[in-house]
Amino acid sequence: MGTNTNSNAKQAVGGNAGAICLAGDLGRGSPAVFGALSFSITSIASKAPIPPGAIGSLIAGTGRGLAKAEHSFLRQVRDCHAALDLGNYSDSDLREAISHIRVQSRLEDTENWLAEVFAITGETIRRRLGAWRFFDPSFDRQNLEVYFRVAQSDQKPPTSPATDLDGWEHWTNGGVERRDRPSVAPLETLQSPEANVLDDDEQVIVNTIRQLQDPRRGLNRWDILLSAEFYQALARKDTNKLFHFQATDEQLLAGLYLFQGKIVEMSAGEGKTVAAVFPAVMQALMGRSVHILTANDYLATRDSNLLAPVYQSLGFTAGSVLGYMDDDER
Repeated sequence: MGTNTNSNAKQAVGGNAGAICLAGDLGRGSPAVFGALSFSITSIASKAPIPPGAIGSLIAGTGRGLAKAEHSFLRQVRDCHAALDLGNYSDSDLREAISHIRVQSRLEDTENWLAEVFAITGETIRRRLGAWRFFDPSFDRQNLEVYFRVAQSDQKPPTSPATDLDGWEHWTNGGVERRDRPSVAPLETLQSPEANVLDDDEQVIVNTIRQLQDPRRGLNRWDILLSAEFYQALARKDTNKLFHFQATDEQLLAGLYLFQGKIVEMSAGEGKTVAAVFPAVMQALMGRSVHILTANDYLATRDSNLLAPVYQSLGFTAGSVLGYMDDDER
């Protein structure tokens, strides 16, 4: 969709019609604020659009003349993920990596970090849109539901020193401020009789459930940073891939095109919502306020609720701008 008839949504970017999707208006040192968080509109400049299906054709190799650079970028993202071994990063490590890039981007061209940012963002999406469905009570966990029954059989919280999460970061004008937060405790703290029949992966999963159910935590979903061991354990036990989520090559390339200032038109089901996360993070790292627009409040609210944990787990501020809000609320 190339236009937006929602006047309230236009006001969210200050009436700047030349920057419909990702509008930047803050200085480099400012925190990122995401408004009208939804993605029916995916255009940021008046350049030739990438038509529906074209990205998939490039990946399939039918557009060989244009595909070389795109294939090279996808390979860079995959190689970066493997070289950094992001699967062994805790959530806190991922946030710290983004924090480092944010600081470094003040000293050099942010585009030098493009593949690394896409790789880190993709790993965060994999966790928050995939593995975190495990904690959604409305989601059908099938045979993995048993871990919640085991966890609820003994509600005593672990008492050993916590090790996996050492803190959380909060953006300030001067950089990053670290604050202590509750942690996911180590395996040995399981005290219930069922622990005797659990293997190491199951102990990690059950222990994590108990920690998240501890009423003393008092944290929002995005404030909870889990260990890499939990995600690895869940992936090994999730033989039906119920909690598997991976950004597609089409979404990565759409994100690249958007960051480059191109208009991308994607077919239904190709994943506009996820594609817009990558350029949004890149723009935010450059110190810009990012607004992603959609046609109505329902979609803005839905996608804000879906993706705020992705942004905020990386240390950014996210929210939705809706039609009924007054100027102060916006």
